Amino acid sequence: GRDRGAGSQSGRADFFDPSNEAAHEVRRLAAMNCLHDLLDFLDAGGEVAIFDATNSTGERRKLVVDEVRARNPQYHTVFVEVICDDPEVLDTNIRNKVLHSPDFSGMTLSAAINDLQQRIRLYEERYESIEDDSQSYIKLYNMSSKVMVNRIYGSVAKSLLPFLMGIHIGTRPIWLVRTARVPADKSQDAELTEEGMLFADRLAAFVRRRVNEFHGPVLPHRPVKVLCSTVTSCLSTVAAFLESSNFSSQAFQQTSSLNPIDRGRLGGAWWVDCCSDKPAFDAAQERDPSWFSQWEANKLYCRFPGGESYHDVMVRAEPVLLEMEMTTRPVLCVAHITVIQVLLSYFLGTALDDAWALSVPEHQLFEITPTLGGSYHVETVNIEAEPLPGQPVAGA
Repeated sequence: GRDRGAGSQSGRADFFDPSNEAAHEVRRLAAMNCLHDLLDFLDAGGEVAIFDATNSTGERRKLVVDEVRARNPQYHTVFVEVICDDPEVLDTNIRNKVLHSPDFSGMTLSAAINDLQQRIRLYEERYESIEDDSQSYIKLYNMSSKVMVNRIYGSVAKSLLPFLMGIHIGTRPIWLVRTARVPADKSQDAELTEEGMLFADRLAAFVRRRVNEFHGPVLPHRPVKVLCSTVTSCLSTVAAFLESSNFSSQAFQQTSSLNPIDRGRLGGAWWVDCCSDKPAFDAAQERDPSWFSQWEANKLYCRFPGGESYHDVMVRAEPVLLEMEMTTRPVLCVAHITVIQVLLSYFLGTALDDAWALSVPEHQLFEITPTLGGSYHVETVNIEAEPLPGQPVAGA
């Protein structure tokens, strides 16, 4: 909204004072411009849009619903109200807000905290909790310790509600890694090569070291959540990892949601052999030029003949993403190049249409760390230099 005329002082408390009529009008115009941009996005084919605004009164919420219905009666509005009265959580959130928001740049910490607290008091003067049961809403109390829903059905109940309930402010590493190497001219059902076994050992050493850093000297019963596909090479990678890691009671969860994209009649070992850090679409072009031209025109929705599209992979990978979001301990996900591309597009915040072009090197891993504000830091880690048990540490 600030880019639509709110001005450089839009983050200060007096900008939110109900008695400041000029600021009130600027905020109203900014909110309506933003809402109309959102509706334009939906009109252009968008599926889900988030209107990030306070909407703290019944009058404002009714205005939003009326504007949406006037544009298209088929659009459905869901309000999400976050209620927090835990002093410790409030203090942490306030400090995080003033330390990382551009609203408070150039201010001392104490002045910024005082300004934000004054803004909160101004909101509280007019704040009205959602009580209109004709509207769809989700209320989250104190980090989802209590949840109230009204008129929540379909995909909102299936996907959005579990996602909101799973969100937490704890940080933990998430590791995405391709299956270890299998022999050439073999399918993914082949056992690992010697290089693949060595990689699994190094992966175990890396995860063991990072898990010890995360938990400290006393490890819980199951210190890491391990997810993998049902393909033999993936299971072999996880089995070798667990054997080498000495996590004696560590379980793992295998799911077909992480299986490689189904290539239908274009299936075969050639795909695995031709993959580099990206899928072997050049080789697929040689095998079926007609299909490849269709895929080039619509890389997200075009299915392999008798198989899947990238969109299909995204749909089946959604429960895995929800599980990663809900987990508070480190996560290791061993999967395949196309699935990891889809997962990476989520964590990187890039368009799924471009997932096919993301580089996923073999025998490296992605370390993903949630950051304040809901984004992620993604780093590619080469673990070739990770010392195995009994080996000296470089430089020691």
